[in-house]
Amino acid sequence: MRIISALVLAALVVVTAPTPAQAQVLGTYFWQLAPLGSVLNLTITQKGSLFIVEGFEAQCGGNNSLPLTGSAVVQANGTVMLGLTSINETGRGLHTRAYFSSGNNFNGTWADNTGYFNQPFTLRNSGAPVCPGGLRTGPTSGDENPAASGSAAAALDSKKR
Repeated sequence: MRIISALVLAALVVVTAPTPAQAQVLGTYFWQLAPLGSVLNLTITQKGSLFIVEGFEAQCGGNNSLPLTGSAVVQANGTVMLGLTSINETGRGLHTRAYFSSGNNFNGTWADNTGYFNQPFTLRNSGAPVCPGGLRTGPTSGDENPAASGSAAAALDSKKR
């Protein structure tokens, strides 16, 4: 309940208050990238109408955690969009977009540049990876443009809110 209250309060502050003079840490939250076992451990800091996101992606099976940065923006319809980048073991960027809303218990959907799209994005009580969901891999070369192949980016564009 504390998580819900903090995020609802943060959304209200963004909509109704002038830009604060300083950044304020809202807390650390955990979302699973279902159907995978990866769990995002995200510390969210409000900086004006923008929310800065920092943390890591915990993976299954003793695999390395991946460093992660990004931002979150409250949309006009009340949903929150996260734009995140994790760096995998080969140094490649995993770019993730997720949407969630307070009306859906802060759950939503996510997609990335490795071909996942419209997958469940689930708020959790802990940051431990959930196995046997498997770990997230790829991309294997460069920061490919999935739009060229009509995969994840095209699906994301069709999901505009």
